[in-house]
Amino acid sequence: MYQMARDVEGEMGSKQRYNLTEIGEIPEEWEVARLGKVARIRGNKTVKNISEIAFIPMELIPNDELYVNYKVLPISEVKSSTYCEEGDVLLAKITPSVENGKQGIVPKVPMGFAKATTEVFPVHCEYSIFNLFLFYVLKLPKFRNVLINEMAGSTGRQRVPKHTMINLLIPLPSLSEQRKIAEIL
Repeated sequence: MYQMARDVEGEMGSKQRYNLTEIGEIPEEWEVARLGKVARIRGNKTVKNISEIAFIPMELIPNDELYVNYKVLPISEVKSSTYCEEGDVLLAKITPSVENGKQGIVPKVPMGFAKATTEVFPVHCEYSIFNLFLFYVLKLPKFRNVLINEMAGSTGRQRVPKHTMINLLIPLPSLSEQRKIAEIL
């Protein structure tokens, strides 16, 4: 996995060691992880005994903001959707939305869960990755382009395959460092 290491002199003469990995150069103490090992793509879930639900259509998923918006609809009006919860990262999977950077984090919603367009991956971050850090990683062209380059389907209706998303290699610093990075960004 590691091909080469190098030292870089940092502030006040301290040295930081970097490793060259499959995703490029990363600090020595970071790991490279498959997205599917640190987060999971939610499956659809049936919700019962409710009359209204927070719904997130594609037009309410931003290109350059942090949180998605939603509208509360009668459950009978939501025909085709995918289940998501507060804190999930929604990433568009269909052209041109994925190329345009459509993604966002599900905010506080009534009942703690929502339904979103079926054209997103609802990504639930597990214990070793912070959702805000993952949000920023997925915004980087280096990682977004991997997804775009693997899109499949007919012209104008291409989608990122789920296996591509699950197998996406991402940098993984410690949780505390992820939080610091996300806070700065």
